[in-house]
Order: sequence, then structure tokens, then C-alpha cells
Amino acid sequence: MRNRLAGYFAVIRREAIILSKDINITSIILLAPFFYAFFYTSTYINKSESNIPVAVMDMDRSVYSKEFIRKLDAHKIIRVNEVLTDMNSIKDRIYQDDEQSVIIIPKDFESDIKSNRSTTIKIYLNTVRFLVSNDLNKAINEVVQNYHKDIRMKILEEGGYSIDQAKGMYDPLRVDLRNLFNPSEAYGDFIIPGILIIILQQTLLIGLSESIAREREKNLLGELLSTAKGSNSAALLGKASFYLFFYLAYSIFYFTVIFAFFKINFIGDFLLLMLFTILFFISIIALCIFISSFFKKKLIALQVMAFTTYPLFFLSGYVWPIQSIPEALQKVTYLIPTVPYFRAFLAITQMGASFSELIPSFIHLSVLAIIGIIATYIRIRFLFNKEATLPKACIN
Repeated sequence: MRNRLAGYFAVIRREAIILSKDINITSIILLAPFFYAFFYTSTYINKSESNIPVAVMDMDRSVYSKEFIRKLDAHKIIRVNEVLTDMNSIKDRIYQDDEQSVIIIPKDFESDIKSNRSTTIKIYLNTVRFLVSNDLNKAINEVVQNYHKDIRMKILEEGGYSIDQAKGMYDPLRVDLRNLFNPSEAYGDFIIPGILIIILQQTLLIGLSESIAREREKNLLGELLSTAKGSNSAALLGKASFYLFFYLAYSIFYFTVIFAFFKINFIGDFLLLMLFTILFFISIIALCIFISSFFKKKLIALQVMAFTTYPLFFLSGYVWPIQSIPEALQKVTYLIPTVPYFRAFLAITQMGASFSELIPSFIHLSVLAIIGIIATYIRIRFLFNKEATLPKACIN
């Protein structure tokens, strides 16, 4: 036991030496997690759109239409860039991307409202960038509804009704809508946590896979086993533990410093999140060692693991619901540790979920970790045994 423990720590020291000498692994493991964490997330530092340029075609030019335009411009998302006078220029404004929307106020806008007749405001939206157009559409409709409410209340009050009577007549059925999580509906608060987890996952996959492939490329498996005092488990655990400790430290930094820097909500139990994070990293490390053990070149390992970034992200269920992807791909998601981890991660950090509410995700991650450890141990043991049977001339 003492010999195995000594081998375990010797492998960790050996991995630290490798990291200090291999610039490729160093840049991925030491530099990339910090650089990408601030570089990618800084894009969403404002979290939500503001001052989106729109144009207004005022065909009425009345007091009411001018008041409506002022209310549009007062909304934090909307900036009235110009008031048009030529109908032919409407499409040009959108096609040239000068404006994201053109709002047409019809003729007789004021007289229709005063006469209690319906009037139609036309909205042309540039929906190429659907996130922007969705927020803009919502903002314009908020202004229209509030303006309509103000006008109707004013007319009812002028007709002799009290404020309470006017409210009851205008809005007899009221909706009490409350955003329980992400109350500001900011895109940054949604996307930044997901980006951070993908950065941790992919830098770990790429860096560790290069380290494993390096052992085979340079015929160093025998040296690794010798460093571990001949213990297969010490060799595997030592190499895995080195990266596990590193990335647990990164995750603590992310969940404290970076979350605070970007003002990301964290309302759950930090220790519970770390429990799931440990399981997540164990699953990822086991999966990575198993897959990369089939590569004999660092370059191949880098290319394959880098290629997995987008597929893993889109299959994780973070940006697109798993139930909405093809059924065949849904089955693949059961093999991806990111899927149950993202589910638990969001539930803990944004919803304050307890362990009892996350038992399915815990079981899912645990099963993946156990299967990964067993498969990886069998594979690494096979490689060590194969290395031991090769003639020394072939190894050198």
C-alpha cells in the first residue's frame, strides 16, 4: 500500500514536470482557462441589448403620434434613429441594416383613438438576428400596450369615471406575470455560465488527451508504469488526480471570482455544486483517457477533441431542448456527462435546488463516472501489459 501511494505521488510530480516542459499542454491547461473565461464572456458583459436603432414612419404627424414616438425612444431597448417621410425607403433601411425595425403610425391615428375606433400600427422587423428581433418585438409591444392603457384611462377619466372604475373597465382580467429565475431576462446571465462550463470541459479534454497521446507517441508508457512503482491503479489515478485538482481549483475560481465579476446569480448551495462538479470532472477525465488512449499522435488527439466542442455543446441541452433534437441523437446524450451536469448546475446556481431534487442527475453522473473508470482501467492495463511484452528494441 505504501509503495502504491509513493507511486501515486511520483506520477503527480512527473505530470507536473511534463506540464512545465510541454508548451502545448501548458498553454491549454494553464493559460486557456483564464484567457477564454474573460475573452468569451466579456462579449456578453452588457448581458442584454440596449438602444437598438429603429425608424418610425409617422403618417399622422399629430400630438398623439409624436407622444407615442417619444415613449418608444424612452424605452431602454429602443432608440428611434430617425422619423421617415418616404414609404419607399422603408425596405432600404432594413436591407442595409441601418435599422432593425420600421414602425408605421397610420394616418388618422389621433382621430381614431379619440373616436374610440381601432387603429393599426404596423411593425417591420429584421428577424435575421432572432435574439435581437425577439427582444425588440417585445419592447415595442410593451410600449404599445402601455400607451394604449394610458390613452384609454385618460378617456375614461374624462368621461367621469374614477381611477378604480377606469382600471376595472380597461383591464377587467389582469395577469400577474412573475419571472422566477433570471428576472431581468438577460441573455448574458443565461449564456455566460454555459460558456464557462464548456471552457473547463474542452480545455480539460484537449490538454489531458494530448498528455495521454504524448505517452504513446514518445513510447513513455513503460516509464509511467515504472514511476508508479509498477502499479496500474497508481499510474492511472496519479495522472487523473493531477488534472482533477487543477480543474477543481479553476471551477472554484469561476464560481466565485468570475461569477462575481459578471454579476451572475448564484442562489444555491456551493458545496452541493462542488459535489456535482467533482463527479462531472471524474466522468470527463475517465472518458478522455479512454478515448485518447487510442491515439498515437498528440496532433490527432488535439484535432479530435477540438472537434467535439460544438457537438457536445449543442447536444448538452443547454441552448436547445434535448426533447426537440432527433430521437437518435437523444440516445447519444445519455453518454455525455455534460447533460446531467448542466441540468444540476442550472438548478443549483439559478433555482436554489436541493440534493433531493437532483437525485436523477446525481445517479446519471455517478453511473457515467463508474462506467468510465472501469473502461479506462481495463484499457490502460491492456496498454501497460502490451508495452511490457514488446522487445526493448521496438520500444526504443
